[in-house]
Amino acid sequence: MKSQQLENLLGENILKLSQIIGEEFENKLFDSSFYYIKNESIKKNLYGMQYNSVTVLTNEKDNIKSISIHFDKTINKYFYESFIEDYKKPNNILVIEASETKSEGFLVGKSFNQKLRTNNIQLREGKFDENPLFIVWTKEDYEVKFFFRYNNNSSEVTYRLLH
Repeated sequence: MKSQQLENLLGENILKLSQIIGEEFENKLFDSSFYYIKNESIKKNLYGMQYNSVTVLTNEKDNIKSISIHFDKTINKYFYESFIEDYKKPNNILVIEASETKSEGFLVGKSFNQKLRTNNIQLREGKFDENPLFIVWTKEDYEVKFFFRYNNNSSEVTYRLLH
């Protein structure tokens, strides 16, 4: 799937979501904004990378404010270059210059435990080959942001309305 269909969903009613992402997604876990494919053998594809979960945030009228696609791998150079063919050069490629941990703790729940950490991060402009934290395209009415999680070997692409 080419992503240009996704930005066209921004501002539209949530009911149009299945027309673009497919009927296989359901949202019975966590909260109503997290959509996933229960059958793990079914994968969707965006610029050659597979995914099976999406987060969709809406406003009070159920119009879509943002769509995030979650990948189980880090966005690769092929994905990035294919994206540039459709969206041109990004406005920002932000690389971590310095990072300082301010605090750490644990959140203990009934069904999971999670390590929490607060960091102060200084960012600078960089290149794709420098392992960026974010890559951002700012368009007239919307923004597209890549978020890289190298330590988890995962990443996200988020489309969000600016207004």
